[in-house]
Amino acid sequence: MSRITRRAQLGVATAALGLLLRTSPALADDGPVEGGVVSESVVLDVTGPDATLVRKAVERELLLIVPPPAGTLTVRRTSPHEVTVAFTSSDGRRIERSIEVQSDAAAGAEEIALLAANLVRDDAGGLRRPKRIAPVSEAEAEPAGSVAGTVAPAASDSEGTEDTATPAPTTVEAPTPVVSAPTPSRPPTVAAAAPLSENGCARAGDMFPVAFDVIPFVGTSSSADARSGTRAIAANLLGGLGAGLRGFEIGGLFNIETEFGCGVQMANALNVVAGPFAGAQLAGAVNVSGDFRGAQLGGMVNVARAFPGAQVAGAVNVARGRFVGAQLSNGVNVTHGDVNGAQLSGFVNVASGDVSGVQGSLINVSGGRVRGVQIGFVNVAEESDVSLGIVNINTKGRTHLDLWSELEVGLLATAVKHGGKYWHSIYGTGTRLTDPGLTAILGFGGHFRFTDMIYLDVDVLGYVMPSFESWEKTVILSQARPVVGLNVIPQLALFAGPSFNALLPRKGTDWAPDYAARLEKGSGETPSVWPGVTLGMQGFAE
Repeated sequence: MSRITRRAQLGVATAALGLLLRTSPALADDGPVEGGVVSESVVLDVTGPDATLVRKAVERELLLIVPPPAGTLTVRRTSPHEVTVAFTSSDGRRIERSIEVQSDAAAGAEEIALLAANLVRDDAGGLRRPKRIAPVSEAEAEPAGSVAGTVAPAASDSEGTEDTATPAPTTVEAPTPVVSAPTPSRPPTVAAAAPLSENGCARAGDMFPVAFDVIPFVGTSSSADARSGTRAIAANLLGGLGAGLRGFEIGGLFNIETEFGCGVQMANALNVVAGPFAGAQLAGAVNVSGDFRGAQLGGMVNVARAFPGAQVAGAVNVARGRFVGAQLSNGVNVTHGDVNGAQLSGFVNVASGDVSGVQGSLINVSGGRVRGVQIGFVNVAEESDVSLGIVNINTKGRTHLDLWSELEVGLLATAVKHGGKYWHSIYGTGTRLTDPGLTAILGFGGHFRFTDMIYLDVDVLGYVMPSFESWEKTVILSQARPVVGLNVIPQLALFAGPSFNALLPRKGTDWAPDYAARLEKGSGETPSVWPGVTLGMQGFAE
């Protein structure tokens, strides 16, 4: 056998082995799930639960794109039921999409893989399916250049030519790996975002028009067929059990569906649907469901997963995924994900993600940004458009230290100013130089930045000098002031502006300047109003 023939055989075998390793699920790479090279030009980075399953699904989908563009494909789980997929091409362009994924791991992995392929395909310019590899003869074959199956030109023979007697061509057949292109379960096109959650009304099952249980397994549910079927109308003396509901169910104490529900569930104590539900759950104590669409009304507690609709509870509402709608309770509202709507409660509202809308409670907490308003005694967020409360905390907001004076009353004050991009709270203390004494300062204001050097703050403040003898001797000064600030250096600004003041003095002490307008009252107290001037400096400026 000639040297050329041996090289051809080696090249064909190497190419066949490379193709087999790339296309056979049984021989797929089980490398680290957090990142890896999917092809010669696409780097895949997957994190979160079910990462291995998602990575393999994405790899199978990328085989449909020949050749894929160079770049990095990342898959990130941003919430328990939301995944963000991004593709950054080698020239710096970035495409990003977010979808809500199903609770079933395999189905969710397929959705993610289809979206990933669509993002890459936007750069690749179209869908191409790999062709079946046919047997290769020596006349057609060229030695392979890599185990990935890339066919490279044969190197020239540096040792000279063979004898003039050339044997008859010999056909060398390589194994024929069959490339099975996975068939997507839906057209691989970039579509609108996936639905927020699964709809219980989309489920089907064997129908039982009427069902009656005394307790589970005593009544209609004593039959295995009935327990695995779907009930249209169910009445349960104490409690009932079924796989699904499409209609109406009422229970003396409780109702349980093991798979899904669609319609209305009513019970004096407890309603449970282990899967998706669409409609209304009404219980004297507790409602529990998977993905939910509709309304949960519970005397004590409501619990559901991804939720478009309303939760109304006497004590606690819990949404274990993104929530769209309204959560209303006397006690606590909790959403493990983003909120788009309103959280209103008597004690605490908590959202682990962003809030688009309103949080109103004694304590409001958002783990992300608030695009809307928080109203409460304590408000916490990464950053909020507006927070109205006594204690407002933005972990990614502005924090400054101000020092200023009110010249006409001889007041010197310092305060911490903290807030978001367009608002801030003011917490400070001060004293009159001519009448020393502790003065507490609390205020709220708006912030408007015109350039890197110039800004405007419009503040409303209250100054209180308490008297430990009597409330009647406590001095209260209310003030509104627009001040213009100038950043002389990045971390230091000077500010000044007019102030408008109203004073309720204590008996025997009057802060008001001589030019103040005095409003006489029969009680002997003399409220006064006057214009003034505020001069100050701000440290830790923007």
